[in-house]
Amino acid sequence: YNSFVPLRDKVKEATYRLQLRKSLSDTLNGSVAYLQGDRKGSDFTTSANLGTATVSPVNSADRDRQKLRLVMDWTPMEKLGFQFNVETATDKYGSGDRWQGLQKGKADLYSLDATYQLSDAWQVAGWYSHNTNDAEFDNRRLTAGNISRHRSQNDTGDILGLKLTGAFDEKTKVGAELSWSRDKTTFVQSQSDGAALVDNALAVVAPEISSKVLKLSFFANYSLDKSSE
Repeated sequence: YNSFVPLRDKVKEATYRLQLRKSLSDTLNGSVAYLQGDRKGSDFTTSANLGTATVSPVNSADRDRQKLRLVMDWTPMEKLGFQFNVETATDKYGSGDRWQGLQKGKADLYSLDATYQLSDAWQVAGWYSHNTNDAEFDNRRLTAGNISRHRSQNDTGDILGLKLTGAFDEKTKVGAELSWSRDKTTFVQSQSDGAALVDNALAVVAPEISSKVLKLSFFANYSLDKSSE
């Protein structure tokens, strides 16, 4: 229990999904899905430490989520296969008069996976994905009116990978994986009415955060007997 963060005794979330699948040809299959999620809960707890703060924690705030997903599988030849995936989602947050915290969010994902069967024992796979996440926050009332400090956050990520797996015999399996990833986060602050922040102390924005990772890994498995597989 944290007396500075309001909690809920109960949180309920329901997700409804409508999905359609269709075989477009002997080598092409697709599906599209729509998901609607709704999260609500009991009244938030109060404490003297909270005072007049109206914080709405992201993990328990009321949330309305809509998500659309498209998946395509293509097998142009027996040894080669592709899967393409697109997802987009929007979130809206709000718990009555609790305006402090995350207001809305948006997420998009694009990914492509490919596999090729080199032989009965060896397979190579590759993948690439790109994702973006946008979040809008209100976190401090600036005037006697309804104007608050507003922060926008954007997260962008890319992942590229290649993997080789195979077996020398029934007991020995080996593999190698090479992956590269890049992540970047940027922030923008303003007033909730779109105007620039007047208070210089509040206008300080966190610097851009970025990282890159290159990873190479190997593995080998040897089964002493069938029970150890």
